[in-house]
Amino acid sequence: MSVSSYVRKKTITQTDYDKIADMPYKDQIEIFKLRNIKLQRLNDMEANPDKYKQSQIMRAKDDFQKVYNTRTRKEQEKELQMIEEAEQRKEVKSKLRSAKKS
Repeated sequence: MSVSSYVRKKTITQTDYDKIADMPYKDQIEIFKLRNIKLQRLNDMEANPDKYKQSQIMRAKDDFQKVYNTRTRKEQEKELQMIEEAEQRKEVKSKLRSAKKS
């Protein structure tokens, strides 16, 4: 099943959780993030349908998405920095090895 099918499902069974556990981490985050937004929206709209407008709901979703994107961007920057540092260490080691040989 795809990410969107798990988001649309009303209830998730234990076998679904097992299948989700085998998915990539980013897909797992996406499933539960979207399910949480969907549930919050439904609960709020059911509790106070006259209080919330569609534009308010979309704004809240956008704010949540901005926070999530910022967090993932920072994680990606850390990963890139770690990769660059590892590549620099490899270059230094290879230079030292070549210097010893000559």
